Amino acid sequence: MRIAHVLVSPRIGGAEQIVAGLNLHFTELGIHSEIFYLDPSDLKRTRLQRVFWLRRELRKFKADHVLAHSFLPSIYSRLVSPKSSGVHYVLHSASDDYRRKSFQIIERILHTRTKTVIAVAARQLDVYKSHFKKIPKSTVINNGVNIEFSRQHKVREHPTSVVTVARVAAQKRPGFWVEVARLSLAEGLNLSFKWWGPLSGDSRIDNLMLCGLPSNASYMGPTLNPEKAWADSDIAFHSSNREAYSLAIVEAAVTGKPQLCSDSLDLSEELAKSVFTFQENQPNSAVAALKFICETWPAAAKTAHSKAELFSKRFGMKGVARLYVEWLSEN
Repeated sequence: MRIAHVLVSPRIGGAEQIVAGLNLHFTELGIHSEIFYLDPSDLKRTRLQRVFWLRRELRKFKADHVLAHSFLPSIYSRLVSPKSSGVHYVLHSASDDYRRKSFQIIERILHTRTKTVIAVAARQLDVYKSHFKKIPKSTVINNGVNIEFSRQHKVREHPTSVVTVARVAAQKRPGFWVEVARLSLAEGLNLSFKWWGPLSGDSRIDNLMLCGLPSNASYMGPTLNPEKAWADSDIAFHSSNREAYSLAIVEAAVTGKPQLCSDSLDLSEELAKSVFTFQENQPNSAVAALKFICETWPAAAKTAHSKAELFSKRFGMKGVARLYVEWLSEN
């Protein structure tokens, strides 16, 4: 089997991490797997350049299956892929890409060139289906992580560190994160807040991290080793109120950290039962939840730690890769 992955660019993001993991494990399974970027890191192609380049590369690669990850790659992949290559549209985005009527029309046309649709979360597939009377054959395959369970991760006697691992982007709500850190300091909580992840390139958003943080908060910069960031933390804090299927939540679960996230997130049943939640858009609610975690320590930490090995088996990338292979083999 030959599998081609199509992405926009090799930036650091959830879809890119998933594809890197799938590519690695497909290769271990004896599958010829390769990643194709519409725009390499040092180049931004025009639309026409993308069309001709991708058409040439996919024909040269002779893929049995093309996994087009997210909205833009799916358009180009379905336009240029040869008939011998089945294109599978993988829905990653937490937002609704089809609110615009023009995009719905384009998607209806491209349905004839779509082998299957794969969503990383059930709610995401429901939103996609709501726009169309009929869609290609579809399934849900939840995201997996490359982090493995380690018994070396110990529970500290007292929590001191609250860590967020995410892109500095509007969706991740850095302003909300800053406000929670500020209120925690005012409440006298002895917690340091650390944010790991790349900047957005939008100065209006990035300046929230680079200018005027409260004394208990730090922007740590990008990381290629989220496992270490989680291992060095006591509590995982997810400030976003909108996620398709959060890699960060799965990573923190596998490393055995108590987690705090918005009650608006779409989580699998087992993950939903394992996290502490705050009311959406209510920073005071988040601070109250952090206070509760600290007051119930170390029980909260030991509970999270005890579930880590189970989550590692459930959400490991190797198992997710096998689910993809099974789906592609059947379709």
